[in-house]
Amino acid sequence: RAVIFCGISNVSLAQIAITLSAPSPVAAADVCKGATNASVFSFRIAGSGTGSTNVVNAISFNQTGTAAFPTDIVQYTLWRDAIGGSGVVLGTTVGSTFSGLTEAFNASTTINYFITANVATGATTGATIIGGTMTSTNITSASGAGTVSGSAAAQGTQTIRDRPTVPSITTGATPI
Repeated sequence: RAVIFCGISNVSLAQIAITLSAPSPVAAADVCKGATNASVFSFRIAGSGTGSTNVVNAISFNQTGTAAFPTDIVQYTLWRDAIGGSGVVLGTTVGSTFSGLTEAFNASTTINYFITANVATGATTGATIIGGTMTSTNITSASGAGTVSGSAAAQGTQTIRDRPTVPSITTGATPI
């Protein structure tokens, strides 16, 4: 929208638009009890258009599986430019929202994100972690909801399993 300031016209208050997508969703897999940084969700946010920098303040996600805090999940971690737990940690949560973010987007910014889970050692065998569909309402922008679009589809089910056991090996004299 154009605003006139003391004879100056056509000053734009537009913000960079940001779009949510999931070009490389996390596949279904088994995760062991006690696992750290098990990938559960991946998504991308890209800036486009013209205007002022758009800042993302919070990102939430929908865990639609049966795993619960704190019996099954110790915490979730949000990573920037990460693949399976490598990258920059932006925050952790024992819920579903990562707040206090300052992720700045301009027209040429594209950032990949991953959410990982730390699984409790006493987790319920067979409990599931499912990253449900993420929509624009899961992204909180300082510029308002109208500047966010797109979605990231639900991703593969992560099923909690017991750690495999290795039988003990007894050593001793071997007859010749």
